[in-house]
Amino acid sequence: MKNPIRTFTAIAAFSLLAACGGDTIDATNGVTMQKSVEKIIEGLSREEAAQFQSDLQTLSFNAMKSGLGDLSKMQMIEQELMNQLDGKNPQEIHKIANEIRNRS
Repeated sequence: MKNPIRTFTAIAAFSLLAACGGDTIDATNGVTMQKSVEKIIEGLSREEAAQFQSDLQTLSFNAMKSGLGDLSKMQMIEQELMNQLDGKNPQEIHKIANEIRNRS
């Protein structure tokens, strides 16, 4: 990855667009993540999509907070976020996001 900030931003953007029904996010890499997110988006109502987008945004911002001020950590943070999202469904993401919100 030549530009970890750009890659992380792209993954975060894809995450913010994500919403899913029975499918899960495949965050094996950026391409599989994008494709799974696009597929997932098609399966939710507007309300469910809005909630899931909010949950993903919470996870993305939480991951970014840990790397603020240290660009050398961005690639590691990106991978940690992808690992956190990989294989998760909306209910699992919502639970994690609520735990983060409750700590704040």
